[in-house]
Amino acid sequence: MLTQKQLLANRRNAKKSTGPRTAAGKAAVCGNAIRHAMTSIKMVVPGEKKKEFEVFRLALVVDLEPVGGLEMLLAERVVAAAWRLRRAQRVEVEMLRAIWGRERELGGYRQPWDRDPEDLVSLGEAVGLDFQERETCNNFRRYEAHIERGLYRALHELQRAQWARRGGAVPAPVALDVDVRREAA
Repeated sequence: MLTQKQLLANRRNAKKSTGPRTAAGKAAVCGNAIRHAMTSIKMVVPGEKKKEFEVFRLALVVDLEPVGGLEMLLAERVVAAAWRLRRAQRVEVEMLRAIWGRERELGGYRQPWDRDPEDLVSLGEAVGLDFQERETCNNFRRYEAHIERGLYRALHELQRAQWARRGGAVPAPVALDVDVRREAA
């Protein structure tokens, strides 16, 4: 537990940091923001194959049959969301395997600092460890739901754009975004 004095000192020191300056330093920290990879800017993250993504992408784009820039943009959004949902399923399986498999295998949960530093962990195992240390399971589910809504929103907009291009009657949106949060009084 940090004291108030230590916390203030940490904050002062953090303000002095300017981050990595060399190319090697920047390369070393470029993946630091990828915790669960659900919102990663990079489409293909460590543990995934670029070739597999390209095959997946091409198959979806062919199925969606986009014409023109707008339809292609919407098709790419569908691809990105679908790829991330596949990742979420893989991460969830890896996470559960890591949590329960390691507990049975090792006779109890081991902290990350108790393991051999050379022992690489899967993305799912890293998320699983993070879930145990922090209450982030709900965040993971929110990210997954957000990505799924984005997938369907892009797909429905693509379908509407295609109907309009073909001269058909454009139906009303299939789904509406509704905000049910109450403002503080």
